[in-house]
Amino acid sequence: MIIRPRYFPVLLAMTLLAIGAVARADDATTQPQPAVSPDAKALLSQVRLAYYKARPLQITGTINGDFDIDGQAHKEKGEFAGAIAPDGKFRDDMKDDTLLGYTGKSVYLFLSDQNKYAVTDAPSGAVNLDTIDSDVADALRQQDYSLALAFSPDAANEIVSTAVSIQKSPDTVIDSVSYPTLQVAQKDSDVTLVFDPKTYLLDRQIVDVTRRAKAAGSKEIKVATYTIDFTSTVPASLDDAQFAWAPPAGSQELQEDQSMVGKTVPAFELSDLNGKKVTSASLKGTVYVLDFWATSCAPCVASLPSMDDLNQEMHSKGVTIFAVNEQEDADTVKKFIDDKKLTLPVLLDSDGKVFDSFNGEAIPLTVIVGKDGKVRKGYLGMGYEKEIRQELEAALQEK
Repeated sequence: MIIRPRYFPVLLAMTLLAIGAVARADDATTQPQPAVSPDAKALLSQVRLAYYKARPLQITGTINGDFDIDGQAHKEKGEFAGAIAPDGKFRDDMKDDTLLGYTGKSVYLFLSDQNKYAVTDAPSGAVNLDTIDSDVADALRQQDYSLALAFSPDAANEIVSTAVSIQKSPDTVIDSVSYPTLQVAQKDSDVTLVFDPKTYLLDRQIVDVTRRAKAAGSKEIKVATYTIDFTSTVPASLDDAQFAWAPPAGSQELQEDQSMVGKTVPAFELSDLNGKKVTSASLKGTVYVLDFWATSCAPCVASLPSMDDLNQEMHSKGVTIFAVNEQEDADTVKKFIDDKKLTLPVLLDSDGKVFDSFNGEAIPLTVIVGKDGKVRKGYLGMGYEKEIRQELEAALQEK
């Protein structure tokens, strides 16, 4: 199916989608146990106990992203506030962005910029980070990792589950105070976790995704990090009313199934950078890819070189990968393509209608179309080159 968005905060999605900022490790049954140094284990034990006792808990924080990838530099900022009750009810709100929580009866996620929501009944039995809806759990991990640790049945295991190795780093000094620090090496990113020396709750999280961006094809990475600072308070009690939630008037439910697999591609006519028209009708009988992107989208920028390489590899087999730009002017797009020395053909979706026709909600979105003119597969985010190549090879075998 066309993979629906993993509803991470939009702030992070636009800069880190599929980069895996706090990505979960693959199934533990197929992965070796991470290497954890003895001093790191000792600190993790203190963190486990701290979060086990940390209810009720209120957390506020700021997110600051700093990215300079292949000549595209930008910064991101955000603020969030969360709380968790002794019985596990929680609420976390990214300002002007994503609200998610557990009311005691249901688990929900609300995207304020889209005025859309998803809500599911709470699971039977224990309700925690490992048992709630995976979209909400992953969003919480991305948006407020400290609250995710408080909602986890075991904060130390939650940290270890993402890791390839964990080392105790030299303490981080903040305002002349030493803060115990862990360095967590994940499969494709490096995370620094800084803990309050009095409470052993998370004080700062620094995520460096340079390795992931390189693996996705980026050539020049000056900086690719975001920093989250947390402020934790332990109130005497929390008002149950703050955990209640209902869909706002006029909001719409996010649809689980927006798949277009097996459906005929919506008819389109797009111009390339030279003004030549390309239509869905003219492409029928061939295997092709529509890779929706924009110069302002960091994951798109990071993934385009690898898509360009894949186009060169597959072109001799009759496959064309079109980079379909979203709502930017031709001069801006042409300059970008020339500066990057990319060779794949570019189409201009100037009004965004073609993207909308694929039920698009975020970019990069990559759609594979078979010889019959029907959608075979879709991928949201970056880093799917291997899967895309395999799907293209399979499509070429069909008559």
